[in-house]
Amino acid sequence: GKLTTFRLIAREVLERGQMPSFRLRNDALPVFASPPDLERPDAISHQNWHRLQGFYGPALPEVLRAGTHETVAGTDTLWAELAWAAANTGVIHLDDLMLRRTRLGLVLPEGGKGLLPDIRCLCKAILAWDDNTWEREETRYLELWRASYSLPATSPAKPGANG
Repeated sequence: GKLTTFRLIAREVLERGQMPSFRLRNDALPVFASPPDLERPDAISHQNWHRLQGFYGPALPEVLRAGTHETVAGTDTLWAELAWAAANTGVIHLDDLMLRRTRLGLVLPEGGKGLLPDIRCLCKAILAWDDNTWEREETRYLELWRASYSLPATSPAKPGANG
C-alpha cells in the first residue's frame, strides 16, 4: 500500500515535529500534478491515452515529443516512451531500459530479443553507446533475461518417471 498510505505516514512524521524544516501543506490539495490538457493524438487509443496520462502526468508532452506514437509490436508501449526512457531515466544497462524503465522485456517473447535491432537503432545514440558497448549490453541483457526472467529449460524425462 505505498500509494495508499504514503501521505498519511508523511503527515504523521511532520505532525510529530521530527522534521522541523518541513511544513504541512493543505491536505485538500492534490498529491500529484494533473497532466496537462492535451489533445489525444489520433495514433494513440483512448485506453492507452489514459495510461500515458496517469503514468507520465506533467511529463507527457515531453514523452510524446521524444519519438513516434506507434506502439512497440505486441504492447501498448510507444516507441516515444522507449526513446524518452533512454534519455531521461538514468539507464546504465540495457536491462534497466528493457526490464525496469519500459518493462518490454517482461511482456515480449524472449524478452524482446526480436526487437533488439530496432531498439538499438533508436536508443544507441541516445545512450551514447558505441557498437562494442551495445553488443556487450545486449549479450549481458539476454543472459540475465534467460537466467532470471524466462521459463526454466526443460530437461528430458527420465526413463520410468511416468510409471
